[in-house]
Amino acid sequence: MTPSLAQDAKIKSLLQGIYAPGMHFPESQVAAAQRIVAKYEASNWGAPARPEPDTGSPTASSPSRRRSSTQQDQLRPHPDDPVWGRSGIMHGLAIKVETMYKAYNRDPEVEKDKRDHMVYGHNGHKPGAWFPYQLKAAFDGCHGSSQSGISGDTTNGAVSIVVAGGYDGIDDDKRDTILYSGPEAMTSEAQDEDDSKGSKMLRISKAKGKPVRVLRTESNAPWAPSAGFRYDGLYKVTEQTSKENGQSGKYWLFTLKRLNAAEDTEGQQGPLDDCYGRPTLKDQEDLKIAKAGFSDGFPGTRAK
Repeated sequence: MTPSLAQDAKIKSLLQGIYAPGMHFPESQVAAAQRIVAKYEASNWGAPARPEPDTGSPTASSPSRRRSSTQQDQLRPHPDDPVWGRSGIMHGLAIKVETMYKAYNRDPEVEKDKRDHMVYGHNGHKPGAWFPYQLKAAFDGCHGSSQSGISGDTTNGAVSIVVAGGYDGIDDDKRDTILYSGPEAMTSEAQDEDDSKGSKMLRISKAKGKPVRVLRTESNAPWAPSAGFRYDGLYKVTEQTSKENGQSGKYWLFTLKRLNAAEDTEGQQGPLDDCYGRPTLKDQEDLKIAKAGFSDGFPGTRAK
């Protein structure tokens, strides 16, 4: 999904029409439309995060270079906004303006608060931590991408994944055990299971025996969060199985198992049931405010 495709095809409006009051689509179609909207809302409809500055460029630190067109199209929140400010659920993000749907970028004014995601383990997050959008999870270093479901690199392996229901008939979220495939497992025609970077990263994590942070977003699973992204603790990649899809393409299907408390060297891992409290009613109220804009009495400022 790309922002231009979502805008030009009016995909969001069409999907919302399926579950609008007065419509009488089958419940299964209504639920599917709601899940699709929730999924792409959470990933900002494919809108990329603000690109990292090119630190190798001699002019990267100059004021004119810093004021990119992306930044100029932002509304930055007031630092004391209870939802968008320092202690709010949207801290680190700014509103991207002049779009037909609300989108978000990282706020360059608080870039110093961004946490590096390339850390094995909990990376400072307690299981049950909740994020309104994947972009926020990336800002806080719980995940490493505003869009991709697997983050890490091909040297150290995967450090985190997002479980979002996955591919029907392939992926399977069994709560403490997850069957998880790499990108394009359903459609790939590749004859090499390592064709995707995500698959390579998970294979390396298995070889190194390193745990992977697992974030869940809304899905059919009863233990998934009702909105946003929730960090559900550390899982370990225990198996990889070569599979073939309907296009005769090969892919890896990975098995991940949740660590128990004794296996967590950081002492943060508890039962998955302990994570179910998020999002709270307050989280959901704040998310509703965020979707509408900044909090009352805290107007944002346009980037200059």
